[in-house]
Amino acid sequence: MQGYRHSKFLRINSADRSANSNSRYNIRLNTNDNDLSQVKRVELKSAVIPNTYYNINSFNNTFEFVNATNSPTTTYTVPVGQYTITTLIAELESQVTGLTITQSALTQKLTFTMAAGTYTLDSDVTVNTIARALGILTTQSGVSGATTVTGHPDLTGLTNIYISSDKLASGGNSMVGVDESYKPVFCTIPIDVDFGVNQVHEEFSSDTMDYVQFSAHRSIANVDIQLLDSDLNEVDLNGVDWEVILRVYM
Repeated sequence: MQGYRHSKFLRINSADRSANSNSRYNIRLNTNDNDLSQVKRVELKSAVIPNTYYNINSFNNTFEFVNATNSPTTTYTVPVGQYTITTLIAELESQVTGLTITQSALTQKLTFTMAAGTYTLDSDVTVNTIARALGILTTQSGVSGATTVTGHPDLTGLTNIYISSDKLASGGNSMVGVDESYKPVFCTIPIDVDFGVNQVHEEFSSDTMDYVQFSAHRSIANVDIQLLDSDLNEVDLNGVDWEVILRVYM
């Protein structure tokens, strides 16, 4: 590329993380490479990220259930794991006494039935974090008998990985979350493989390439990388390592 002295590839693998890394998915890498102290441009060339992030995880595994015969409100915790709708229904029915959940063969929506009393299905994901996974999109309060939720259950799991880095992202590359917090997102890796399969991402065209152009030379000899999900939460790939390849221009 014209206008640069030279370029090189930088391999970042979580297995090579520095001892001061926060986790396997929030790492620091100390390269001690003098060339990387005068970087003008960084491009994402490829990535290999395993799709091993559970669809029910620590960010969406609480079920708040208000039952007139069970006061005060009870919050149930679903064990973290990779669920089908059948196994998720079975888990909830085993925890909530008197609850039956059925799924329509036509619409795939869930119907909740309590043996007795009125109950509330809360769509507020700050208190009922599993709501979206169950298709609870509108709060249904003070209902009794059989109640069908408004949305389709969503156990899709991981759909995108956002690579966040204070060193690599520049001012215009930040991403805002639902809570209006900003994250320094450098690039996005779409996840389109099944659970348990490696997502292999390669950039071949400059038209679609994720890159950042610095206004002045920047040192990335010591670089930070954090993997985030679509809600900008740090992912947990359950101990499996990941890798990205960057091309850096000096």
